[in-house]
Amino acid sequence: MPFDITKELKRTFDLADMRHKTRGFRKAEDWEQGRAIMAKYQRQAKVQTQSYYAQYDTRVSQALQRLMDKAGTPKKTLTNRFFQTDQFNKDLLLRQAHKDVQQDHHRRISRIEHNEAKELGVLIEKIERRDAKREEMKQSFNRSADKQKAKVPLKDQPRRGPRRQ
Repeated sequence: MPFDITKELKRTFDLADMRHKTRGFRKAEDWEQGRAIMAKYQRQAKVQTQSYYAQYDTRVSQALQRLMDKAGTPKKTLTNRFFQTDQFNKDLLLRQAHKDVQQDHHRRISRIEHNEAKELGVLIEKIERRDAKREEMKQSFNRSADKQKAKVPLKDQPRRGPRRQ
């Protein structure tokens, strides 16, 4: 899959925006849920990164073996030998193995970030719906209270301030 900088930047900024929104939650339990989600995925990313560095040489050798096996399979097409490329060029295969391992690690980290953004998005949406419902109820109450004030005649309203004698 080719690398697309536009999608990568959008995904990165969306995740950063969601993380910023979770820090601004008003309720403590909402903030704790957001913090727990971020901590969970931060631990997963840390584990993936540690295993990537610890097993890098093993992963490269496995990827190199796969590439050599693929290069060693007989081709079904006939080409002139002057136009053929060397299928067992060690430097090219090794470079491709390093590239494959790095791309695999990037895909894993991207998947973790995607899952985190998805979970944070669900949490943010739930909280926004709850706050919208609360705001709607508050406005409805204020409208009904305004109607009640309009019905009460002025002389029946209680006096405010000091009484004059």
